Amino acid sequence: MGEKWDLYDHNRNKLGLTIDRGQLLPAGCYHLVIHFCLFNSQGLLLCQRRSITKSTYPLFWDVTVGGAALAGETSQQAVHREVLEEIGLDIDFSLSEPELTNVFIEYIDDYYFMVSDVDLRKLTLQENEVCDVRYFSLDEVARMIEEGSFVQFLCFERIREVHDRLFATK
Repeated sequence: MGEKWDLYDHNRNKLGLTIDRGQLLPAGCYHLVIHFCLFNSQGLLLCQRRSITKSTYPLFWDVTVGGAALAGETSQQAVHREVLEEIGLDIDFSLSEPELTNVFIEYIDDYYFMVSDVDLRKLTLQENEVCDVRYFSLDEVARMIEEGSFVQFLCFERIREVHDRLFATK
């Protein structure tokens, strides 16, 4: 059985409808997508390299974790599941709210952020999703986006703003 997604309107109201992953979304409908950006104490972003078996952007670098919320999941449940599945970290997001939310053509995109010095050797990578992880500066990420080796996404500058807030000198 494939993934099912809840459908939402533009204002994030659940419509009481689901769709199978891969089906075209009806006009005016959205599904929920989450992203997790983990920075270390030096301000470097933990990035994943997508597996060669991915149908979109194989072998491209991407933010720490991302994925679609399954039918019945909240944003917090989806980010918990995706982080645990893709890199093996069990983080409680139950009291968290997304730092950024963007509404795009077919999806509502929630971004969660955390600062923690995670030892890359202790991560458990989901082989069919992730083939490598590394820390990069945001300048390196910007260069990789420009060179075409990092997944294109529309809110990189907003991620940089959150980064700058998190690491502003006091």
